[in-house]
Amino acid sequence: MMKIKKLLQQSKLKLCNFSPTPDLDAEILLSSILKKNREFLFSYPDAEVSPQKIIKFKTLIQKRIQQEPIAYLIKEKNFYGRPFGVSLDTLIPRPETELLIEKTLEYCHQQFYPSKKIALIDVGTGSGCILISLLKELQKSRFRNSQIEAFGIDISTKALKIAEKNAKNLEVNWKIDFSKGDLLKSLLSNLLSNKFDNKTQLIITANLPYLSPKIYHNCPASVQAFEPKKALIAKKDGLEFYLKLLNQIKRHKLPDLVQNLYLIFEISPEQKKFAQTEFKKIFPQANFKFSKDFSQKWRFIEIFF
Repeated sequence: MMKIKKLLQQSKLKLCNFSPTPDLDAEILLSSILKKNREFLFSYPDAEVSPQKIIKFKTLIQKRIQQEPIAYLIKEKNFYGRPFGVSLDTLIPRPETELLIEKTLEYCHQQFYPSKKIALIDVGTGSGCILISLLKELQKSRFRNSQIEAFGIDISTKALKIAEKNAKNLEVNWKIDFSKGDLLKSLLSNLLSNKFDNKTQLIITANLPYLSPKIYHNCPASVQAFEPKKALIAKKDGLEFYLKLLNQIKRHKLPDLVQNLYLIFEISPEQKKFAQTEFKKIFPQANFKFSKDFSQKWRFIEIFF
C-alpha cells in the first residue's frame, strides 16, 4: 500500500525528464487507475492505493516515459466538451479540430435554418468525434425538430467499432449509420436513389490523411511511434484523398442533387495555395474559403455550392 501523495511525488520525479507536464501526466494517469477525478487526489492525499493498482499505475508511467500519448494510455480524449474513446486504431482528436465544429455550426445557423431535412456525412470518421459532436450540438439547438440523418464512413473496421461505441456512450447511436468504405464511393451509390433530393441540406466533413511524407517525418516522435500512419500520410503533397473525394462528388453530380452542399476539410497549412489551385480545377464554379486555427496557421477549407 502507498499513499496517493507519495505515489504522485515519485512518479512526477520519474517523468520530469521525459514530459513537459510531469505533474499533470501523473495525476491524469492515477485518476484513471483509481477511476476518480483529479480533485479526489488533492482532497485525499493520504488515501491508500492498493498494490495491484500501484502496479498498473507504474506500468502506465513507464509507457509515458517511452512517449506513449496520455490519450492512448487512458483510452480517452476530451473533444468539444465530451469524452471520446480512442485506441491505437484512431487518431487522437486535436483541439484545433474543434474549430471545424464551430465553423460548420455557424454555417448551418446562417444558411440552413429553418431547414427540415439535413444530412451529415463524415468521411474518415475515425473515433467519430466530429460527426457525434455536430449531431449532439444540432440536436440541442433550434434544429432539434429537423429531420437529421448522419453517416460516418471509414476504411478501418477497428476505427468504426470505436466510433460506434462512442456514439452509444454519448447516446446518438440510433441516429448514425456507420459504414466501411473507400471515401464516399459505396455510400453515394446506395443513397443517391432514395435519400438525397432537392430539399436536402447536405454537409460533408472530412479530416482525412493530409500529411506529405516529408512533413510526417518532421512530426513528433510520439506521433510517428504510436498514431496510425495510414490515417496521417497521403500522396500528392498530402492532398491525394481530398482530390479523390472531390472527384467522387463531381462524378455523382452531388451539388445538383441537393438543395445546398457544404464541404469543410482540415488541411496542412502549407497546402493552401496548392489546394486552392487543384480543387478549383475540379469545381471551378464553387466558392472557397480558407481559415486559420488557434496558432494562426491555415487549417480549414470550406467549399460552398
